[in-house]
Amino acid sequence: MAVEIKMTIEKDEILPAMDALLKACQDFRPAFREAEKHMIASIQENFEAEGRPQKWAPWKDPQAILRHRAYRSHPTPPRSDFASEEAWKKAKQRAKGRREKAVAKAKAMGTWGKILQDTRRLLMSVTGRSGDYVVKRDKFELVMGTRVKYAPVHQYGSPKKNIPARPFLLFQKEDITAIQDIFRRYLLSYFERGGRR
Repeated sequence: MAVEIKMTIEKDEILPAMDALLKACQDFRPAFREAEKHMIASIQENFEAEGRPQKWAPWKDPQAILRHRAYRSHPTPPRSDFASEEAWKKAKQRAKGRREKAVAKAKAMGTWGKILQDTRRLLMSVTGRSGDYVVKRDKFELVMGTRVKYAPVHQYGSPKKNIPARPFLLFQKEDITAIQDIFRRYLLSYFERGGRR
């Protein structure tokens, strides 16, 4: 006589859970929402660290860059726009005052000299805090990004403009692990609830 142990799966017990798992695999939007929150936090860390896992290339001369941006925002008006020399000199002084205020504001914001953060526009646009944030969620895909025109130049670099790549939208190794955990928990919770949301 043989000694046996027998294990049987009762269809009535397993089928509802399997149905639940199949339903969960038809729409991953809840898991994508959680993954999006994780990625926003990770992108913010990329900016705070000024590049992860590798530091971004430093500015060549942050003082000159800030002055250039301030000058571009508040240029000295051309002499031909004014009837008198006196009016032109006053306009030049006003423009100079505005430039100095712009530099002081950047320093006060705490973004002075921080790479890709002088106005914080790029950071805000990729962390969902401005109208430039782009997100597309459907059942099987999540796309996050920005509409800021100069973002590709910084993400990929531009040899023509002598700007090095400073990738800010990227997955870190720990992000991949965390996102896998998010999806694992999503499927497991759906399976345990028997398909109820």
